Amino acid sequence: MITEEQKEQIAQAAIDYAVSNGWVNDKTTGVNQIAQFTKVNVAYISHIMRMNFTYRDSKANIDKPIADRWFVQIAEAIGYKLAKEYWPHVDTPQFKAIDLELRESLATSATRVLICESGSGKTYTVDRFRKEFPNRVFVVTCHRYDTINDLIEKNGGSNQL
Repeated sequence: MITEEQKEQIAQAAIDYAVSNGWVNDKTTGVNQIAQFTKVNVAYISHIMRMNFTYRDSKANIDKPIADRWFVQIAEAIGYKLAKEYWPHVDTPQFKAIDLELRESLATSATRVLICESGSGKTYTVDRFRKEFPNRVFVVTCHRYDTINDLIEKNGGSNQL
């Protein structure tokens, strides 16, 4: 169960995340962007970002608490740690290589296809990168039956991977 203090910390972290990504300005609060990014109902996000952790049940006409699972989902999406991290991030050579490739792709607006050994950290690195640049990164995961030739063909016939 998430405590009231943790809910407040998650709400503040969501606000800080929206500000750091430029989603908050004079006319908007970043509610729609945070809702879209975290995949949490915009009404819940609106309440949470105002530090109100209840919603109005229209059928019963009473206020009910927002479920803990929505706070967990927000925390996971924005990278807020709810529990002690026993396996902290380590910049392995594989992580550095994939991260460099992704940063170069973002800087040049070029498409990249990552083909690496299973377990080399592709998904982990891409997920961290997507959280760092949520408005600028689009990820497509290939089907397990796609071959290298299929990927090259889908990449416009280019040999650049």
